[in-house]
Amino acid sequence: MVEGANIPLTYGAEKYLHEHGVVCVPDFIANAGAVICSSLEYRGGAEGQVLTQILGVIEEKVRRNTERVLEESAAQKILPREAAMRLALARLEQAMSFKRWSIY
Repeated sequence: MVEGANIPLTYGAEKYLHEHGVVCVPDFIANAGAVICSSLEYRGGAEGQVLTQILGVIEEKVRRNTERVLEESAAQKILPREAAMRLALARLEQAMSFKRWSIY
């Protein structure tokens, strides 16, 4: 099951489904395409490029992140949302290490 943008399941519902074999892809993983697109446009991509070049980048990133989250969820026997949060926090910590925030 893929959650809608900004409409996640409750923790209890997600846990229940997980325990009954239903895989739930967290909303912020499945619906990251708009954020990726905005980031690419911010870096200089023209709006018209979205339908040609950038769309492939978005598809690849969403697919790779979804696969990574589901693999980690299965390996660690945790909810996909927990695996996604770990991935997000690791990336945030890495990004912050490149800026002055690394002193905190």
